[in-house]
Amino acid sequence: MIHYGVTKTMKVALTRGLAETTAGTGGIANSLQADPTRSEGAEKFLSDMAHTRGVSVAEIEREIFRSVRPTSLLQRFESVDEVAAMVAS
Repeated sequence: MIHYGVTKTMKVALTRGLAETTAGTGGIANSLQADPTRSEGAEKFLSDMAHTRGVSVAEIEREIFRSVRPTSLLQRFESVDEVAAMVAS
């Protein structure tokens, strides 16, 4: 997924550039790149897929990280609370 990595790297570089450009002005530029998040929409997607295939949501999640997101370090969906804690810290 080179294209994905390039766009995420670009986002960090752009944010850094904005922070440098606005330094001393009181402006803030931050970026956060969360792993896949178990949002309400993701939960519905997982549930629907599990129902369609007749397997558990946990099996669908394992399959996603085995075949679609094998390079994910967490190998699981982050909770919205985990993402919120990162943003708030």
